[in-house]
Amino acid sequence: AHAIEPLADRGLITAAQWGSVSPPEAAYRSRRHQAITGLTVHHQGETWQAGADVAAYLRRLQQWSRRERAWVDVPYHYIVAPDGAVYAGRDPQWAGDSNTDYNTLGELQVMLLGNFEEQQPSPAQLQATARLLGQLLALHGLAPDRIRAHRHHTTQTVCPGETSLSGVTFISVPGAVGVSGFHYWQIMLGHLLGYALVAWVLLPLYYRLGLVSIYGWIEDRLGPSALRMAAGFFILSRTLGATARLYLVVRILQDVILERLGLSFGVTAAVMVLMILLYTWRGGVKTIVWTDTLQTAGMLFGLGACIVFILQALDLSGWQALMQMQEQGLSRVWGTEPAAKEYWLKQLLAGAAIAIAMTGMDQEMMQKNISVRTLRGSQLNMLCMALAM
Repeated sequence: AHAIEPLADRGLITAAQWGSVSPPEAAYRSRRHQAITGLTVHHQGETWQAGADVAAYLRRLQQWSRRERAWVDVPYHYIVAPDGAVYAGRDPQWAGDSNTDYNTLGELQVMLLGNFEEQQPSPAQLQATARLLGQLLALHGLAPDRIRAHRHHTTQTVCPGETSLSGVTFISVPGAVGVSGFHYWQIMLGHLLGYALVAWVLLPLYYRLGLVSIYGWIEDRLGPSALRMAAGFFILSRTLGATARLYLVVRILQDVILERLGLSFGVTAAVMVLMILLYTWRGGVKTIVWTDTLQTAGMLFGLGACIVFILQALDLSGWQALMQMQEQGLSRVWGTEPAAKEYWLKQLLAGAAIAIAMTGMDQEMMQKNISVRTLRGSQLNMLCMALAM
């Protein structure tokens, strides 16, 4: 029998509701019990026809899985339909199955109906997937980076397609907020504390030593070998990070806008790289400052536009939205249980440590600050950045 489904009270269509049939007793011997350590996203791999019967498809999939593959049940734990409905599949306590050569043990398998090499997932399907992934992250105590696509496990497939799911990890974060509330604000407050420590502890040290690069301090204290190692790690991390960010930006622009204009992914990437080369050639701190200013303004404008569009789509005022969040328990900020990961002191210290490590000890981030003429001006710049972020 299917185990009690933790998400049943959140609109999940249970296996019994779509007509799942219990397997023969002998089939249970092939089951593998699992502790959940990650989430894997798949697509169906077959073009989904509008109006098709999802329940009938799942019953056929279950019959095929047992007859042709000798699997105990459908291979996936959750199935997301184009209309946004979420169906329970295999019991989550048992490992899923795959036609490819990766170990599914520990992975919850989430499958979206459709072939995303040929068609786009619907907005309702993407929203439901984001919500489901967020709920599963919260339910099993997992970080967002534990979400992977099928193709990340094996080279035998590009599943779940190349059309619109490259940002699935990104869209899962709002889903997690929708389950656990705004505990993330505790980390943001920790960031403020971290930035203050950078401004009043590290910056005075850097200015007193007259550094033009924070790695100069490493050379003074530990020698040129340590300097070369630190600089090498910096170059490597920046190269990998910049590559990933560039791909994500190009992928989103391509999928959302440029593909409809007939531009290829290669052309989009080439134009972006050309812009980066022009930016590098122009160079100088003034260019960096203007770029950061425009970037921050763009992010804040985008945030405001998203809020306006969402409220209009929901036909709510800002006050009504806040009241609904309060009623549904989504306005929670402070964690008061010391043993929980959302405990306020843990989150506050974690946020401060992240800010110190990723800003106060990062050459790229600190270069802009230590180039300011005076310590006071540098501290003011740091605090303004903290408030803006």
